[in-house]
Amino acid sequence: MFDKFRASSVSGQSKKSSRVSRSSSQTGRSTSVSSALTEDRLRHRGVFLTYSQCSIESKDEFEKGFSYMLERRDLRTATYYGCRENHETEGIHYHVLVNLGKQPNWSPKHAQSVFLVEGNECRSLNISTPQLQPKQRLSQFIEKHVNYCEKEKGGDCFGERPEFSVKKKLERKRKWEEIGFQPTAPAKLAMLKEEFLGVFFQNSAKDERH
Repeated sequence: MFDKFRASSVSGQSKKSSRVSRSSSQTGRSTSVSSALTEDRLRHRGVFLTYSQCSIESKDEFEKGFSYMLERRDLRTATYYGCRENHETEGIHYHVLVNLGKQPNWSPKHAQSVFLVEGNECRSLNISTPQLQPKQRLSQFIEKHVNYCEKEKGGDCFGERPEFSVKKKLERKRKWEEIGFQPTAPAKLAMLKEEFLGVFFQNSAKDERH
């Protein structure tokens, strides 16, 4: 259905994969991560989470707990888009596509602990990342999982829908080209600030450090 968080080394034509599973005797919760990244580390800012057999029935309550988890883990700049699925035989599942806003460097164990939602006795947490072989672009990863969340018309979605369309990419490219055509450096800077405020502040911060 989707690509798992990968954390094993790949050499030549051979590809190793591993699966990490942990259980808690206190909660009965188990979390699992299968992976093909080097050194068992999660280094992707884009992840797709699946909470299977979740004990939180209300979508609003789950989203509230998920938002609190991000805030508590100092991931306030992260954005997410997800859906609630009610499986007849497997209970409630939540799928959440997350842009962490920064590149992590987490062990599978730490990644599992980061994404646990308070009050949820979820039996399983699966973490998926863009595949390495063949390489999958982040935009492809995002589009794939947004489509998954929206596979049911009028589906029970929540969060902020990410922008990934070709049209928006072309518009962004056009704006950068227009900035480049400005006749003077101050004019370029003014347009950069107007069109890409985040990039402007990021570059300003770099200049201050040098």
